[in-house]
Amino acid sequence: MEEQENQYLQQMQEELDSANREKRQLANAQLSLFGGGDSENLIKYQLNLDEYLDKLHHLLKGDRITQDDNGNLVYAEAENNDLKPFNEFGTQLIMNLIQFYLNRNTILSNYEQETINNKVLDFGIRLSDLIHNRYEDMMMTTTFEDEFRALYPHLELYRDNKGKMFYSEKDGDTFILDEDMVESVNRRLDEHILGKLKMAEIVCGAIVDNVHSTFNRALKGGELKSLREARTVSQTDSGMKSPNYPVMEQKRSLFGKRWGHTLSL
Repeated sequence: MEEQENQYLQQMQEELDSANREKRQLANAQLSLFGGGDSENLIKYQLNLDEYLDKLHHLLKGDRITQDDNGNLVYAEAENNDLKPFNEFGTQLIMNLIQFYLNRNTILSNYEQETINNKVLDFGIRLSDLIHNRYEDMMMTTTFEDEFRALYPHLELYRDNKGKMFYSEKDGDTFILDEDMVESVNRRLDEHILGKLKMAEIVCGAIVDNVHSTFNRALKGGELKSLREARTVSQTDSGMKSPNYPVMEQKRSLFGKRWGHTLSL
């Protein structure tokens, strides 16, 4: 009789272990949808902003997505300067400012809604002031020479060692640039920067919206709490039991919360 009981208990234990393995496999499969095969990968995925910052850097430069010789999607410089919101200098200034806000410290903070609103408003004002005060330095993506060549394709432009400009017909005599030509080129430069200023509002709005979304991840410590839950799932998944709670039941409830939180991001 005792032997039969032992066999029965062993059989039940094996069935329980099998059920636990199946649940772990299901949990890992679901977690893999969010960038990794386990909760540790999920945590790294959620806290890693490098991919977003890299994408933002390319968008500020106006880079386009194309394919390389191997069929991989890569960024390439836009051929049309009008499609470049900012030059290299402007892009770097904005990226420097953004990285003070978009980082792990922000995500893992604990903010009330009023604090988030104030911080995002402050960021929006700083970004707007930066562009307003230095828009020519940040947004001019063409040069006098480029616009001259576009306006007078049959002429060659030269500068002497003192910066004085001359032009000539190709293989012809050289002449000093006259005022009318300079004015015409400068008018094109003004039109170029004016077009960029019209883009500034929507670019600023998009950046501020993304910063706001990042801060909202820290609303009442939400992101930190969810990562703790994911960590607990990982621990229970490894067989580390918490007192007074069966492993299977705890995994079910904690994973349900984690899943729901991820989908709401």
